[in-house]
Amino acid sequence: MTFSTDGGRARLTRTDGAAVVFDGTTAWVSGDKAAGVDAFPSARFQVLTWPYFLAVPYKLADGGTSLTPQGSLPAVQGETPRPTWKLTFAPGIGDASQDWYLLMPDPASRRLTAMAYIVTFGKTLAEAEKEPHAIVYADYRDVDGVPIPHRWTFHDYNTTSGIDPKVIGEVNLRDVKFIELQPTTFAKPDGAIEAAMPTK
Repeated sequence: MTFSTDGGRARLTRTDGAAVVFDGTTAWVSGDKAAGVDAFPSARFQVLTWPYFLAVPYKLADGGTSLTPQGSLPAVQGETPRPTWKLTFAPGIGDASQDWYLLMPDPASRRLTAMAYIVTFGKTLAEAEKEPHAIVYADYRDVDGVPIPHRWTFHDYNTTSGIDPKVIGEVNLRDVKFIELQPTTFAKPDGAIEAAMPTK
């Protein structure tokens, strides 16, 4: 996963060499048309979402974002409620401006340690709000002075009771570093086809 620090461009490359690149406007999937987008399911969503999950604590002042205090809400079920903020977006911001995030920083460190969210990409808002999920961030390490969570666990989320402790997915980051971008870093791969926006 490679992305510009402003989140405007990104690249995901799998171990088998398949790649999806977002050049700031268009998402491109490598491979011939026979394999096409099916070789990298939900390609546009993935190339935009994974970098955002990592960068979200540093994106809260972006244009078109709104951060609203929600009071103290349950984080992980059974734990003490913590101060929570709701992140929303103005119409037309990003591919899914109806998405929302509930940010749950640790009161002591002020680092983001949990975040609930919905995904409206390819869905209506009503459909998305039936399936909220959450990420618990852990194992923060400094990368050139920037705190980056290296372990994420994914959970079901309930707006009343909070984050279900059962882990339904996990991400472990390694070899995290800042690099010098090259002209080809976010260029359309040879033979790539466009991964278009889904219709709702």
